[in-house]
Amino acid sequence: MPIRRARPEEAPLLTALIWRSKAHWGYDAEHLARIRATMRITPEQIDAHPVYVLEDDHGQILGYYFLRPYETGIVLEDLFLEPQAIGKGHGKRLFTHALEQARARGYAEMTWESDAHAEGFYRAMGAERIGQRLSPIEDQLLPLMRFVLK
Repeated sequence: MPIRRARPEEAPLLTALIWRSKAHWGYDAEHLARIRATMRITPEQIDAHPVYVLEDDHGQILGYYFLRPYETGIVLEDLFLEPQAIGKGHGKRLFTHALEQARARGYAEMTWESDAHAEGFYRAMGAERIGQRLSPIEDQLLPLMRFVLK
């Protein structure tokens, strides 16, 4: 199953994938409506930043991640999977690929805000929780995570 750079024209497909992935965790309708109103990836983001997709053997996108480099570090903005792909090792493949991309760019660490449901996955991958932040979108505390790359 290949991992490749996302194409700008895939932004609507990846945005819909975000929404399906979030719905998998049983959020109520009001919460999902807020997610749909605010969480998306744009063609401009795909064009300007490292965004990679994982495809199955038939070319269907199973998941993607989005890295945003800053002067002081690199942030994992998104890592989402299709609901049917969760728990099958695809998240591990995408996350490992993201770590490799961050290392190749010379960063010492990668940070991100995690969905509470994904914190256990990231801890199992070797990340540590370094704090929490109230999400204005989701009205819940989000774990702040870090993975030391060097």
